Amino acid sequence: MSETGTQIHKRYIENAQAINASILKRFNEINESDAVRRTHFFHGRFENTYISLEDIPELKPVADAAVNFACEILGREEDLHYGFWFNEMGPGCQTSLHDHDEVDELLSSCYYIRVPEESGRFIAVVGDERTYVEPEEGSMLFFSPALLHEVGENQSGDTRLSAACNF
Repeated sequence: MSETGTQIHKRYIENAQAINASILKRFNEINESDAVRRTHFFHGRFENTYISLEDIPELKPVADAAVNFACEILGREEDLHYGFWFNEMGPGCQTSLHDHDEVDELLSSCYYIRVPEESGRFIAVVGDERTYVEPEEGSMLFFSPALLHEVGENQSGDTRLSAACNF
């Protein structure tokens, strides 16, 4: 999809329902443990939750698919280095406007694990124009790390969970 000059690629993970259920189960088991590191405290919550792949191996099929999609989008054949984190958004939460363009990032992505209705859309911002993308469980968005983006307020009564990644 390309709207308002914004290039956002959308891909889907095979067997997403089963994979998401196993990720969510493990995330909930480990979320309050010492294996979790949190950063970016804004609006009364931590926006980033870091868990190593060793501690949540259920994410491995998503990580492998993300690398393959990223190589396809970037036109590269070799594996890419990546880092991922979770974004847990409870009711009333939102994610601040930001980008991922820090050092040597080539591509950013977001994978949707649990998306209750009305739990916030992905919003890309280019100048005065905004592009809204409705999240879908099992889908993954890819975009430039320099793209300013945010997530609208979670107006549902449930928690939304996604995994973001930089390549």
